[in-house]
Amino acid sequence: MQVLLRQRRKTQAENPKVPPADRIRRCALGLLRDGGPAALTTRAVCACAGVTAPTLYHHYGDKDGLLRAVAQAELLAMFARKQGMKSTGDALQDLKRGWDDWVEFAIEQPHLVRALQASGGATTQPLREAAEAIAADRLATLATTTPLVLDPHTAARVLVAGANAVVQMLLDGLTVPEVRGLSALLRDGLVSSLDASQVKSTSRRPKRAAP
Repeated sequence: MQVLLRQRRKTQAENPKVPPADRIRRCALGLLRDGGPAALTTRAVCACAGVTAPTLYHHYGDKDGLLRAVAQAELLAMFARKQGMKSTGDALQDLKRGWDDWVEFAIEQPHLVRALQASGGATTQPLREAAEAIAADRLATLATTTPLVLDPHTAARVLVAGANAVVQMLLDGLTVPEVRGLSALLRDGLVSSLDASQVKSTSRRPKRAAP
């Protein structure tokens, strides 16, 4: 079955109606999914896409440039899917789902996230801003029923920074179960800290006397 799927992907990638740059990127993604970064060789990509090495270099510069392009395209596709998702009717759950989607993306494709980090701010800033815009929209919806301590845009920056901190822990070597557990704790803690009613309730609790 895997061989059949790879053959089918190769046939689709070599379709002359698909521009060479797109064929190259699609093949690179397929190779990464099948075999990880070690499978992403110039020879393998060119054979799959039906192009020569100079064509690959013309569009992407080198293998690292291709990896960055694949990572950026995949993350933008994820953002598009998130924007197209229908609301569950629960603004809070929609917000948490967005956080979880990003963490799971990093768990499933850490090599792509590392490629994005290596690309620098020129690549990562627009992606971060896109993530913040999605979160801000969901926070604005949440604010219609739940008072927030911050405006939606600022709150979105806080949440995106928190989710990115979790992803960094993954890249630093934490196990997947540890990352998922810490992610849920940090996510819920930050979301609760944005709820003005929760903050007021906590501040009104009587302070315990010092022993």
